[in-house]
Amino acid sequence: MTFGADAGDATDFILSRGPTRHNLRDAAPATITRLRSEMRDALTEFETADGVRIHGAVWIVTAKGTSRRSWVAWPKVLRERAEARPERSLPRTHPLPCTMSAE
Repeated sequence: MTFGADAGDATDFILSRGPTRHNLRDAAPATITRLRSEMRDALTEFETADGVRIHGAVWIVTAKGTSRRSWVAWPKVLRERAEARPERSLPRTHPLPCTMSAE
């Protein structure tokens, strides 16, 4: 995947994306400046004549349930399973996983 023409362009692109902007919304300006510099330095490794290219792979997975239950019934089924085994359930206030850190 091509992220930009050079490391600086790729850094601007990555930092402008929604998830990144969201995770850095409360970061101090000095932290963002440091992060921008470190990211630009790291992305120079991936610079090519065609731009900043980072190799990756994506799995597209589809599934088809064998149960006769409709999708409308699934929230009830999941709730019943969670109530039956509370030690294996996440609390309702469990935060979503985050892969970025501003500090």
